[in-house]
Amino acid sequence: MESLDRMPHLNTLNRPCPLPIARQKSPLTAVVVAGIIPKIALLLLPALAHAQVDQATTEASAAQLDTLTVTAGTRTERALERSPASVEVITAADIQNSGSVLLSDILRNHSGLYVSADGTLASIRGASRDDTVFLINGRRVSGEPSRRYELNRLTAGQIERIEILKGPSSVLYGSDALGGVINIITRQPRSGFEADVDVQAGMRDGGGAERLSASANLLGGNERTQVSVLANASTRNAYERGTSAQVGVTGQRTPPSGHGGPTSSVRNIQDVYRFDEQRLDEADVYNLGVTLRHQITHTLQGELELGWMEESRSRDYVNEGRTDTNYSSNQGQTIPALNIPTRWTDDNRRTDVSGTLDWQPDERFGLRYNLYQSRYKKERSVTAIPWRDLGFDNRGQTDAGGRDTILTETINDLLATWSPSAEHTLAAGAQYRDGDDRWHGGAFVQHEWQASERLDLVYGARYDEASVGEDSTTVKAGGVYALTEATRLRFNYAQGFKVPENRDYEVAQINPRGMPMLGAQVSDPSVGKTPHDLKPERSETWELGLLGRVAGGRYELTAFHTDVRDRVERVRERPQDTEYITFRNVGEARIRGLEALLSLPVTHSVYADLTGTWVDAENRNTGRTLSSSPDITAVAGLTWAPDDRQFWQLRVRHVGQRYLDADNTERDSNYTVADLTASFQPRQWDNLELYGGIDNLFDANNDSSLLADPGRFYRVGLRYSLR
Repeated sequence: MESLDRMPHLNTLNRPCPLPIARQKSPLTAVVVAGIIPKIALLLLPALAHAQVDQATTEASAAQLDTLTVTAGTRTERALERSPASVEVITAADIQNSGSVLLSDILRNHSGLYVSADGTLASIRGASRDDTVFLINGRRVSGEPSRRYELNRLTAGQIERIEILKGPSSVLYGSDALGGVINIITRQPRSGFEADVDVQAGMRDGGGAERLSASANLLGGNERTQVSVLANASTRNAYERGTSAQVGVTGQRTPPSGHGGPTSSVRNIQDVYRFDEQRLDEADVYNLGVTLRHQITHTLQGELELGWMEESRSRDYVNEGRTDTNYSSNQGQTIPALNIPTRWTDDNRRTDVSGTLDWQPDERFGLRYNLYQSRYKKERSVTAIPWRDLGFDNRGQTDAGGRDTILTETINDLLATWSPSAEHTLAAGAQYRDGDDRWHGGAFVQHEWQASERLDLVYGARYDEASVGEDSTTVKAGGVYALTEATRLRFNYAQGFKVPENRDYEVAQINPRGMPMLGAQVSDPSVGKTPHDLKPERSETWELGLLGRVAGGRYELTAFHTDVRDRVERVRERPQDTEYITFRNVGEARIRGLEALLSLPVTHSVYADLTGTWVDAENRNTGRTLSSSPDITAVAGLTWAPDDRQFWQLRVRHVGQRYLDADNTERDSNYTVADLTASFQPRQWDNLELYGGIDNLFDANNDSSLLADPGRFYRVGLRYSLR
C-alpha cells in the first residue's frame, strides 16, 4: 500500500474507478454561503489572503476544467463543469478521510444536504424525504416508501463515490425524482488484486451508545473477468436518557389511581413510569454484495450482481397516542391508556439480483440492458413494555401497530447512446417497473449538443404512465456557457412529477405512536374517514449558476427557484372523536434558495472547503414554512496533511431552525457541531492505517433537533489493505 495522499487534487472520476482509494487524488467538494459560519471564515481569511493566483495557476486550472466526470445528470459520462444540471460529488478520498461509518454520516459532513441527527431524513433543497430517489450503481433501491432507513444501511467501506443530482430529475429517472437523486456507486470489480479490512469502534463520553462496524472487501480478476465481494456489519447500542411517562386513561386522561373505585383493575397501571427512553434506536445491519463482470466478446460485456441486506432495529419510547388495555368500562368498551412506555422493533431483509448486458460495437454506439429484481420483507411489532399492568397475559397481545409485509419489484431498463459526431450525443431509454399489483412505465430521449466552442446544450423529454391511472410528460433544457477559460455560466430548467405511493392510497394501520394511519382510498366509518382522491405532485425548477477554478481550487454559486403543485403531505383529521392521519394534496408550494461551494489550498499542506445552502420554502396556500428542511445548512472543513503519512481534519456543521409540522407549531432549534478526525500510517507498516476522531467535539446539545445525538463521541479505527 502506498503512503496516504490526503490533500485534494483534481482527477478524472470514472466508473469503475481505476485507482485504489489510498491513491486517489480527488477534490474535496465544498460550498460556502456568505455569513453562515462567520468564525470559521474569519479564521481562514488571513490564510486565504496569502494564496498566490498567477497566470500559470489560472491556465492550469482552466486546463483541468473537464477532469471531474459524472453520470447522474445525463446518464452518460460527462464533465461536471459541462453539465447543466446541478450535481454534487463526494469522492472516495472524502469518504475515507472522514472516518464515517454510515451513508448518513458521509452526507451529513460532506454535502449541502440536510440530514437529521438520527439519520432517518435527508432533504435536497427543501424537498421532503420521499421526494428523493436512491440509486445503488444506477438502480433504484426498493424498501421503505418513506426512505427512512436507507441512510443507515450502507457503510462507508462499500462506497466508492456518491453523486447527488439536485432538483427535479423525472426526465431521466421517472416518478419520485421530484427533489433529486442520490446515486451511491459501490466499489467495482477491476483487474489485479485488492483486499482490505476496516474495523471501527466508538462510544460516547462517559460510556453508552457504543458502536462497532467492520467491513471486508475482495476485488480482483484479469482483463476479461473481474469479481468483487463486499461484506460489512455494523451494530450500535441505543442512546438512552431517563424519562418519566405520566399515564392517563380514557379520553379525559385521568391518572389510573383516580379511575373507578378502589377495586378497579385499571389501578394496576402506574400513574408514572420511570424508564430509560432510547433517543436513537438500537440497530444491527449486515450487507453482502457480489459482482461478477465478464467480457463475453470484444463488443459485449455481461455483469451479474447479487445483494443481501438484513437488519434488526428496536427502540423504547413513550407512546403519547392510544394504547388499548385489556380492561373494559361498564358499557363493555375497551379502556385506552396514553403515555405508555412502548417497544418498537423492525426486522427487515432485502435480496437483490441484477443482470446487465453492455453492447458497444464501436465508439459511437452503445446499448445497455438491465434486469433487476428486489424482494423486501418487513416484520414489525409495537408492544407495551408494562403489558402485565395493562391486564395482558403476554407482550404479544399488546401488538397493535405490528405488521408483516413483503414487497417485490422487477425493473427492466434499456438505455441506448449514439454519437454521430463529436458535437452530438443522443440518448434514449425505456423503463418498466412492476411490483405489488402496481406498475410504472416510461421512455425518454435526450440530446447533448456542443453548439460552439463555448456553449454546451442538453435537453430532453419523457413520457410516463402508471397503473393508478396517471400519466405525465416532463421536459428539461439547460446549457453551460464558457465566459472565460476558467469561468462558466450554467442555466437549467427541469420538470418533475411524483405518483403517490401505495401507502398514500391504501395504508390502514396503527402507527408506532398509537394513531390510525389511513390512506386516501380507505374508508373507516368508525372514525369518520371517507375515501378521497390524490393527484400526482408536479414541480418545475429554474436555476442559474456560476462556477470555475481559482487559485488551484474550485468555486460554484447557484440560485434556484422551484414551484410545486398538488403537494402531498400527511395531515391530521378528526371528523369524529378519534384523530387519524391521512394523505392529501395540500396545495402549491414555492421553494427558492442559494447554494455555494468553495474549495481552496491555503498552503502546500493546508486545504479549506466550505459548503452551504439557504432555503426559503413556503406553502403558498397558507403562507407557512414547509416542514422539509432547515433554512440554512452549512459545513466548513480545514484539512492539514504535514506529510504523506498523517492527516488531520476539522469539520464544523451548522444547521438552522426547522419546522416539524405544516402548521408551524413545533420546530427544531438551530445548532453548530464540530468533528475532529486524524489518521496515521506507520512507516514500518505500509499496509496499515490507524485513524480516529471526536464527533461533537464541544458537546453541543438541545432538546429538539439534537435529541438523537449522543453528545461528545469518541471513535477509533484500523484499516489494513493489500494491493
